Amino acid sequence: MSGGQLAGFNGNLGHMGSEWHVAGAGDVNGDGTADIVWVDNRNDVEIWQMRGGQIAQFVHPTGHQGAEWQLKGVADFTADGRADLLWLGGVGGAQIWDVNGTQVTVLQPTTPPTVYNF
Repeated sequence: MSGGQLAGFNGNLGHMGSEWHVAGAGDVNGDGTADIVWVDNRNDVEIWQMRGGQIAQFVHPTGHQGAEWQLKGVADFTADGRADLLWLGGVGGAQIWDVNGTQVTVLQPTTPPTVYNF
């Protein structure tokens, strides 16, 4: 991409059914290239680890969230050089999935956010 325009396309990236949507992109495996994070309507996750516009590996992390959860962000929340997945759900619930290969470590933030009223 170049801004909001497609600058080039390197082959067939694959196909996901209509129940899947892109939740975000981030360097999940720490190789310096952004990967594509997909989530389906059952909250299953699939990660396309990318290399030069091609899918280098499909990763389906273990773990599953209930219907009340939504995948809201893909970023390096744990400062380990790999993107993590931020889930929000329930009554103010939050979880961070620290993805390492096909394994997920679920982190429960312990400090609630500070709310400021202006």
